[in-house]
Amino acid sequence: MLTASLNRQLSAQSLIQNLFDSEMRTALHPVFKMRVGLVMKKIFKPLLTGVALSMLSTSVFADYVKNQATEVNLPDGSSITVYITGDEYYKEVRSGDGRLLTLGDDGYVYYAQLNADGTDLEPSTLKFQKVQSASVNRMPIVNLPESVIKAKRAAAIAENQMDKPVANRAASVTADDHLLGDVVGATVIVDFSDDPAAFSKDQVEDLLNGQNYSEFGNQGSVNEYFKDISGNKLNYTNLVTHYYRAAHPKSVYNDPRSGVGRRDLVKEVIDFLMSSGVDTSRLSVDKDGRVHSLNIFYAGYPNTPWSKGLWPHRGWYNYEKDGVKFSNYQMTSMNRSLSIGVFAHENGHMLADWPDLYDYGHDSSGTGSYDLMSDSGGTSPMPPNPYFRWLAGWETLIELNPAVDAGAPVGLLSATAHSNTSYVYSNPDNTNEFFFLENIHRSGRYMRTPDEGLMIWHVDKFGNNSSQDGTPYNHYMVSVEQADGRKDLENHRNYGDQNDLFDEGVEYQFNDISRAAGVWWDRSVSNININTVSKPGETITFRSEGVGVVDMNNINMGETLYPVNAITSTPKYYRLELPDDTFSFTVETFGGAGNVDLYVRKGELPTATESDCISKGETNEESCELRTSIFDYVKTYYIMAVGSPVAANFNLKVTSKTGEIVEIYSGVPVENLNGEAGSEKYFKLTRPFGLPFYNWYTFMETTTETGEIKTQIKNNDIPSDDNFDCEYTSLSTEPCITSSSNDYLRLVGVSDYTGGTLSARQISTLRLFGSFDYDADVSANEEHLYNYWVAKGYEATIDLSAASGDAQLFVRKSLPVVGEEYDCVVSTNDGNTCPMVGGNHEILLRTNTDVSGLRIELIESEID
Repeated sequence: MLTASLNRQLSAQSLIQNLFDSEMRTALHPVFKMRVGLVMKKIFKPLLTGVALSMLSTSVFADYVKNQATEVNLPDGSSITVYITGDEYYKEVRSGDGRLLTLGDDGYVYYAQLNADGTDLEPSTLKFQKVQSASVNRMPIVNLPESVIKAKRAAAIAENQMDKPVANRAASVTADDHLLGDVVGATVIVDFSDDPAAFSKDQVEDLLNGQNYSEFGNQGSVNEYFKDISGNKLNYTNLVTHYYRAAHPKSVYNDPRSGVGRRDLVKEVIDFLMSSGVDTSRLSVDKDGRVHSLNIFYAGYPNTPWSKGLWPHRGWYNYEKDGVKFSNYQMTSMNRSLSIGVFAHENGHMLADWPDLYDYGHDSSGTGSYDLMSDSGGTSPMPPNPYFRWLAGWETLIELNPAVDAGAPVGLLSATAHSNTSYVYSNPDNTNEFFFLENIHRSGRYMRTPDEGLMIWHVDKFGNNSSQDGTPYNHYMVSVEQADGRKDLENHRNYGDQNDLFDEGVEYQFNDISRAAGVWWDRSVSNININTVSKPGETITFRSEGVGVVDMNNINMGETLYPVNAITSTPKYYRLELPDDTFSFTVETFGGAGNVDLYVRKGELPTATESDCISKGETNEESCELRTSIFDYVKTYYIMAVGSPVAANFNLKVTSKTGEIVEIYSGVPVENLNGEAGSEKYFKLTRPFGLPFYNWYTFMETTTETGEIKTQIKNNDIPSDDNFDCEYTSLSTEPCITSSSNDYLRLVGVSDYTGGTLSARQISTLRLFGSFDYDADVSANEEHLYNYWVAKGYEATIDLSAASGDAQLFVRKSLPVVGEEYDCVVSTNDGNTCPMVGGNHEILLRTNTDVSGLRIELIESEID
């Protein structure tokens, strides 16, 4: 029994861990606040309590948060939980299942809808409430167009930089001012009548200036952090005031309707600083005489989900008082526990003018958890990358490219962690582009690193970390060359993993044809050749050969190269980068004289025995057709043309099969579809990003006025005749139900057709983890949707009771309740229960009258 009990507990822990691992940095949903009534679920309670405390008290990113749970107080004194994703320039507020929310003029939160011209959100007629009504699922799911989001972000950035000195508006990382010696800043600590101070002035001073500091679990003070990352070249200290009580409650600064905002608080703070007794003559100033560093450190959390308010940020406010000039400032919240991470991140902006390295569009991970400017790190922030350290004057660089420095070292080299010495491989044809190489060891300031080994950074100082496409004109400023070649950071799969850095156990070579191809951004060969990387350690070794590995050419999709010549002893190699919308492609040779053999391979150089396609005939007429997925992380293919024995003056051509993918939305039919027999149309239906405790279902249906359509659906990939999750025709009597995140649709004309309509409706159901009581009365004719998972080897029963009123529960295994399609039904206080065994069960609660004291009872037990 002891062993069985222990295994059961470990199984429960594993389930919870899997739930959280599936959505990193996701705040805990309030469903866990429900009263747990299952005997089996008792083992969950301490686990969930611990998780709730840790996840709700820490914001992993500085300016950027993802699904951060925030309580919003309503005019009637109640509160709701919403989830924020974004930064100081643009934020989205969503319900737990991912639907956009907005603030109404009455101070309540409503489900959002697009305004008439689609350029902004406006409140719908449906309020957001603690218990979601199924009527929400009948609303169209809306998202602002990407162009609108970019415009809003640009406007917010422009507003934030309104007072930025004109001379400093150029790209800051192109400056060659170094950040050395003693720098003294001012920190004004602020509290509010509705959010008073929780920490003393002495505690804040220790956080900023302390030595051997460790309170609240911090790895040193802010002063110690900057000493460490600069190699003791920067001594940054702060003069801390006593508390300033703000002129208004925090709720006023955070209310977008109040007319009072953060700029008002900045002016108040400067006025207070000048009268606080702080010796402002000690403050460091820039070359224009402005105070270099003004920190506004306020009590509590930001407490605002909306775009305005006291969100942590760096900004400018030109103001002169008593001969002291101010401009540069940063604002940070103290939160529940003092930590150095966000403070260090914002000072990275303010002190060094380093830009953010996370993606403002939030559809990629930037530099992930490897860099201060993309991940603040809480109590243990990572150092910035060596390029930023070099710009600040803290890094010694050793050039590796003999085309730049004829004396560049070659052969076996070593790199020592924490040494502020890195290798650089510069582009001789572009003085703005480099590879930086450093040893990252999981110790010291790198305790939180996702991986250790030889880190290779790709830098283009005119890039942008919101541009993850990886094309010559649209790429990151600072990117991590991930050794496994998966480009997880660019594709937003994670924030770093154990296969990113180079070592003998993962991938020990970096060159023009390695998994992480070491080519320049314009696709030209760099001839970098790093290999034989040792295992991770305080010191690692690697070889730099100084010469490239192969003569490589580039070919673009749709291009024909002529003339091409190849002989047996000298194959011709070509690199092909697939566009994102490529479903399949064909490589062919034709014309000329002689005989050529054609080889194509994904991600690696083809050989005579290892290729994804080989075409060998008696002439130059060869062809390879390959199917790919738009979600395949490997977008690079290599082509080898070999003369057999000689091929002269032939053509090499690459063509692709692509199609326009039209975005469609739940609840918004696509009408007037017309096409010929065999014609194809492609669509994408995106599920809103919600928390991992929701099941999502999509109902698809097509109709036509004349003719017939075949519809194929595939989750997260383009469907084809041999690759689909669901297939039906416009003559089907029932719609197709899928359970997925992003669905791709292919419509094929079975015959000529006219008047086609494609309809999609997405519904979400919330996971139940045990019995719970409704904390409010429920009106008649409401429907609430839930799901419940019964573990293997267990069975459960579900019952419904109420103090007054009539309601029913409908239960169906695996699929949502639709019309009369359900497995079991129970009514309030009828004494019946519904049995559930093994797997997922979908539950519909329907109230027939007003109901009070409603309780869903779940009892689970092990099957004998």
